[in-house]
Formats: sequence, C-alpha cells, structure tokens
Amino acid sequence: MGKDVVSPAAHTAFKTPAELLDFVVRLREMSGGKPIGFKLCVGRRDEFLGICKAMLKSRVTPDFITVDGGEGGTGAAPTEMTNSVGTPLRDALIFVNQALIGIGLRDQVRRMASGKVFTAFHMLRVMTLGADTIISARGMMMALGCIQSRSCNTNHCPTGIATTEKSRSDGLDVTDKGVRVANFHKATVKNLVELIAATVPVEWRDDWLAAGAARW
Repeated sequence: MGKDVVSPAAHTAFKTPAELLDFVVRLREMSGGKPIGFKLCVGRRDEFLGICKAMLKSRVTPDFITVDGGEGGTGAAPTEMTNSVGTPLRDALIFVNQALIGIGLRDQVRRMASGKVFTAFHMLRVMTLGADTIISARGMMMALGCIQSRSCNTNHCPTGIATTEKSRSDGLDVTDKGVRVANFHKATVKNLVELIAATVPVEWRDDWLAAGAARW
C-alpha cells in the first residue's frame, strides 16, 4: 500500500532462451500440468530464432506463444513506443508461424495473436496468417466505454474503467456496459461467420450460416 508497482524492464527468472524453456518446465510442474506459454513483441528476429534453436535442442516447447504486434499496448505506454517500436502484428505473426513451420514444431505450439484486433475482418486476417487464438482487448475496452484518454497509469481514468477512485469508478454502470460488451462480442462473431461463409464453396455455405445462426 502506498508504493509504486513498476513493471521491470527484464525478467529475473531467466536470461537466455534455454533458461526461458527451463522456466516453462518449472511452471508446468508447479501448476500440475497447466498450459504454459509466453508473450512477445518481435524485435530482433534472431532472438526468436534463438528460442527456436533452444526448443530443438532441449525438445521442450511452450504450449502457446502469444504474438503481440508493435501497435498493441496499454494506454500507459509512451506514445513513441506504441507507434514506432516493435514489429507490426501481421509481419510478426507471419514470421513466427513460418519459423515454427521451419523447425517442424508448428503443430506442437499454438499461436495466439493480439494487437489492434477488434473487427471480424481483423480476426479473419490473423487466422489466415497462422493464429489459433485471437486476443481482442481494445475492442472490448471501447465497447465498455474507453475513450483512449491514455491515463491508465494515473488512476484518473475519466470513464471509471482503469481507476480505483470511487468517485470515478461509480460512473461505470456494469449492468449497462456489460450488455454493450456482450452485444459487441455477439455482432463480431456473427460478422466473422459471415466472412468465413463468403470464402467457402457455395455448397458448404448454408451449413456454415445455419451453424452460426444456431449460436446467435
């Protein structure tokens, strides 16, 4: 209480690709076998290739790798960092996917994608580039009422989302906003099914749409 909690610039649990995989094994054992993976924003490609080399040598693979595009990030991050640093999601996902294919381990590691994915087309695009799972934070936050004031780290969020100040958080009507988030999610999934249906052979299309309608 009363002390700043500052995210460290580097991990203290490991320093090399081999130590990273050792840490994966340790977490997997300590959690009783739960899925363990890591998240990264691709900078130097040779660093990720170093992880690939370590996976081949140790035969240890994470259950998943979350690829975060350089365009992603919290509103607490410096603007130049979010605008200019890190490989954009599309390029990064293609690289990670192809690297895993190249070492023959793609089927053993699920690929997750995040970084300004908030429309059905964005989702379909990263799926075609190799993503198994899609993480959409920005879209959900905006459906909740986020206005991107970039004050997440100040405790003065004007919409009451990223703050513990009661006078501000009281303005967030969970009952109302929860419905908005649910509607956004439902509409996005519906649009995704329609886009997928538009890409499949005509003889399959009715089955796709019927399956989607059953879920809506």
